[in-house]
Amino acid sequence: MRQSAAMPGQFLLVRFEELCSAPFEQVSRIFSFLQLDLPLERLHQLAALIKTPTTWNRHTQHDWRNDFSQTQLERLRAFDYIPETSA
Repeated sequence: MRQSAAMPGQFLLVRFEELCSAPFEQVSRIFSFLQLDLPLERLHQLAALIKTPTTWNRHTQHDWRNDFSQTQLERLRAFDYIPETSA
């Protein structure tokens, strides 16, 4: 992540959550970043391959914050990976 600041336009962050919640938009974004022009139909086909895992939102089932050390939680916060909800 630190290196990305030194490489403007050469780094694309794709978050797993966004890929699962909006696969077509993220697939389109990836191929646009790579400057690859795919037909719309092919983008839809690729997006359809992305499946949300059955463990999706499992963090709402228990107090997962106790599973991490303070250092690990700080690292998660740095990447904006602290969900709003918890058990």
